[in-house]
Amino acid sequence: MLEAHHEKKNKQLSTEDKPVFTGVPDKDGTDHGFDMVRYASMAVKKGFTGAGMTKEEAREIWERHKSPL
Repeated sequence: MLEAHHEKKNKQLSTEDKPVFTGVPDKDGTDHGFDMVRYASMAVKKGFTGAGMTKEEAREIWERHKSPL
């Protein structure tokens, strides 16, 4: 998934020889693996490794930091 991850292509400005990208990830499913690695690295950097953490503590952290959908 990480190798297949790519940006959205600007269809109006792109040519066959010169693609122009938007800088926004293409939401085609490959972004899920990329997001997983990104959020895991952020958790490790902040010390949320899960070692010694209870399920309740993990759930509380999840509820506090999950994105609203």
